[in-house]
Amino acid sequence: LFAMGRDGMLPKSFFGTLHERFGTPVNSILLCAVVALLALKLDVTTSTSFINFGAFLAFSLVNLSVIFHYWIGGEKKGPRELLLFLVFPF
Repeated sequence: LFAMGRDGMLPKSFFGTLHERFGTPVNSILLCAVVALLALKLDVTTSTSFINFGAFLAFSLVNLSVIFHYWIGGEKKGPRELLLFLVFPF
């Protein structure tokens, strides 16, 4: 989270700052601790549902990014590219 905040992908003012004395990303550590403590209250069914949904979402977004990057943004060359960059990810 700190690296993403430092690079500007997350809000720099919260995630991209280090503690003055210790040089650690305190805000990111505290946010992770809060999420971990909230996860202690979940039962097994709910937590596995969240994990399955997150994995499905990540898989879907990777496939969509392949379609957008290579098929929509790139040159449409031939049947091989159609198969690799549009049909398989879809």
